[in-house]
Amino acid sequence: MSNDRFYIVAGNYEEFKAYVVKNGPIDDIITSGVTGRYVYVANRNIIMGLSEIKGFYIGTWRKREDIDAIKQQIDHIKQGMR
Repeated sequence: MSNDRFYIVAGNYEEFKAYVVKNGPIDDIITSGVTGRYVYVANRNIIMGLSEIKGFYIGTWRKREDIDAIKQQIDHIKQGMR
């Protein structure tokens, strides 16, 4: 993982896009096969297999139905970083 990547847990993709537009060039959104700085955590599979993670929660992330699974995966990654 590049140290420049930020994994963003947002309530939905629109919140994620709005954050990127406000805080960095829209070209920094990572889509499949493209390098960039921001990654939308659409589900826990996006972050599975990472050995380190850097990012944050924005918007209505608490309302996501899959938030417990995502937080569990983030905790697993962070334990491996220690």
